[in-house]
Amino acid sequence: GPNPGTWNHEAYLLFPVHLDGTLLDSAKTMKMKKEFFSTITVLQIFRQ
Repeated sequence: GPNPGTWNHEAYLLFPVHLDGTLLDSAKTMKMKKEFFSTITVLQIFRQ
């Protein structure tokens, strides 16, 4: 499997808030990601 360095790099790409650091930014980003993925899910459902 991927080494920890690669995993950490991908984790930072998925959750860049860890580089910024504040919990408020983290919470806002998680909320945005959740809404973003919900939108993708809805689009995929309509495509079927």
